[in-house]
This record gives sequence, structure tokens and C-alpha cells, in this order.
Amino acid sequence: SSAPLNISHSNIDFAALTPHKMQLSLEKHPSIQELKCKVILGGAKVNKSLSRMIKSSRMKIYETYGMTETATHIAVKEIHPNPEDAFKCLPGVQYTLEPDNTLGFELQGWKRIETNDIAEAKDMKQFILRGRKDHVINSGGVKIHPTDVEETLTPHLDDTFYITSSADDVLGESVTLVLESDPLPDNLEKLTLDTLNHYLDRFEKIKKVQYLNPIPKTSSGKIKRQRW
Repeated sequence: SSAPLNISHSNIDFAALTPHKMQLSLEKHPSIQELKCKVILGGAKVNKSLSRMIKSSRMKIYETYGMTETATHIAVKEIHPNPEDAFKCLPGVQYTLEPDNTLGFELQGWKRIETNDIAEAKDMKQFILRGRKDHVINSGGVKIHPTDVEETLTPHLDDTFYITSSADDVLGESVTLVLESDPLPDNLEKLTLDTLNHYLDRFEKIKKVQYLNPIPKTSSGKIKRQRW
């Protein structure tokens, strides 16, 4: 089911969903806000739209971090009702940061795992996830994390979108907005860019717009990113 959680589940204690299915469940069955269960969300990043939707929920909700190699989650952070900014490693898991700030993990009784995820250390057991190394935009020597730009823009864009890079003769790479929309007229595109760039830092400003309708997604609702 694309919206598996509904009010008939009033007797459940625990649910595990993708963020996409959680959002669809809330849209289709608003009354599930009254459920008093614990929920873990994984498989994709929890976006700001979903974060806003769960603010009135009685559920206790966690975002999880894991990967195919670990079979399940190895770190969690609470996102409701007491939002946390950092993931906390589960027992038996220790993280490390490489010189390029990519995450590595030591799992007790198992092998070491290296990732392309970039993080910021909070303490020995907690880290703040910044994005993927292979998604980082190097624009004129300045490294820009697309997820940071996306979080800034989400309240100001109704269409589905993502931030990526395009080849640039001067900067090497330039920040590019990919919109799930038919192409806008030139004057409206310029107005949109001017409005959005008002909220961005100097080096984050969008230089180009590309259109994809629809934007390809995985079965868990994760956007299939591409560079232009």
C-alpha cells in the first residue's frame, strides 16, 4: 500500500515506514495524527514538508540512518516531538570521519564500512549528516551541499525540485535548479530565480534551471539525481 498507516491501527505500538509512505498516509488518513505509537522512518531523507505535517502528531517519530551493507539502521534521531539535529549511533556502532569528512563505521563483531556520506561531528557517538560526497557541487573552489540549499528553498517552492550542478566554463560547476514542471517563459523563469536567490548565500545562488516532468524517483520516493 502506498498509504499503509490508518486509524484502524489504533492498537499498534510500532511502525516502520519510508518518509514517502508516511506522508501519503497522513494525506489520506489525517486522523492517524492521534495514534500513540512509535514510528521509525528510513530509506530516504525526511523533508521539511513531512516535518511540518507531523508537528501536531501524538506519535513519537524517529529518522533512521543505515544502508544496504548494514541490513538495517545503525543510527537514529528523534524528529518528533523533540526534534534533534544529530544522529546517535546505536549500541555496538562507532563512527569515524575521514579527512574529507566522509563517514566510516566500525560495527562490533563485524567489518568496517566506508561511505560517501559527508558529516559533521557532534560528539563521540553523534553526527550531523550533511549530504553525499558525490552530490557536492564544486563551484569556483567553493563546496556547496545541495541538501543545504534545498532545505532553504523548500518553504518557497511548491513544485517538486532538487539542486544539482551543471558544467560551467568559468566556475567548473554551477548551481542548477531542476524543477518538476513544464518550461517557464523566460520572464517568469527570471522572476523565479531572482526570488529564490534572495534567500541564498552568495556562493549558493542558482545559475541555471532545468525542467523534468516528472522527476524520476526510486520506489521509496527518493529522487534520482543527475548532473547536467
